[in-house]
Amino acid sequence: MPPLWSRVPELNVASSVLVDGPSYEVMQIDVEIEEPSDPPATQLVTWQVEYPGDVTSDLGVSKIYVSHKDLIGVIPLAMVSDRCDYVFVNGKEMKGKVDVVVNFTYQHLSSSLEMTVWVPRLPLQIEISDTELNQIKGWRVPIVSNKRLARDSEEEEDDDRRAGRGCTLQYQHAMVRVLTQFVAEAADRGGHLAHLLGSDWQVDITELVNDFMQVEEPRIAKLQRGQVLIGQELGMTTIQILSPLSDAILAEKTITVLDEKVTITDLGVQLVTGLSLSLQLSPGSNRAVFATAAAQELLQRPRQVWRRG
Repeated sequence: MPPLWSRVPELNVASSVLVDGPSYEVMQIDVEIEEPSDPPATQLVTWQVEYPGDVTSDLGVSKIYVSHKDLIGVIPLAMVSDRCDYVFVNGKEMKGKVDVVVNFTYQHLSSSLEMTVWVPRLPLQIEISDTELNQIKGWRVPIVSNKRLARDSEEEEDDDRRAGRGCTLQYQHAMVRVLTQFVAEAADRGGHLAHLLGSDWQVDITELVNDFMQVEEPRIAKLQRGQVLIGQELGMTTIQILSPLSDAILAEKTITVLDEKVTITDLGVQLVTGLSLSLQLSPGSNRAVFATAAAQELLQRPRQVWRRG
């Protein structure tokens, strides 16, 4: 079993009592466990008190009983800000917990705060608007490398060569989102999971994991700003989310770049002259609010200027 440790910066005498003549000084010492053992066991603690004037007490030995029951709700990885205005964890926690207790102490004063630690459910969910990307017929873009991709026809390639153009067909783009549920282990020890807001709610965490997303084969597709997937050349690859703490893959999804060409059949333009926002409580949870933004398309006054964004 790993050793127990305790740090007492100074002796704080709580009281003095008289038992059969001699006086005994009583104090409270908090002992922490570096790594709890399984199954629970006992631990011997050797201690000695130093008094001013180079006076020390006799060496004492105490037996401490350790059980998992005593450790419920302890967050060894939780930290409190210097101003004690928020509590945060460092990302190494393995699971969430309901009714976690954070103890605050200052000299002889102490207080406890109950809270819930929510963690994202793994694997994360990668949502892509289209997992099959095609070339768009008639839409050309400059070639950024020496390798030319497919043309509509040999005649079009000859036309490009004669005109000295270095262009290829544009591949489709797809929007990427990362969703997850935040869960915490219930206090009843029955394996039941509590869900943030509810089991039918998912949270969009795309911006939180942008820096840890990658395409396994960048020559086939590339990820732009962590939210737009662009085809590069024919093939199949995966988009992955890597753990910032290890080599683990938190989520992945397969995408395919095809040879088949598609045609644009419709283009739409929307004039936006203003926005309105409405708020309403969610019917599924009293802790959620629906925010709905609506675009206005009418000019409200004469000579109102509309600018393209």
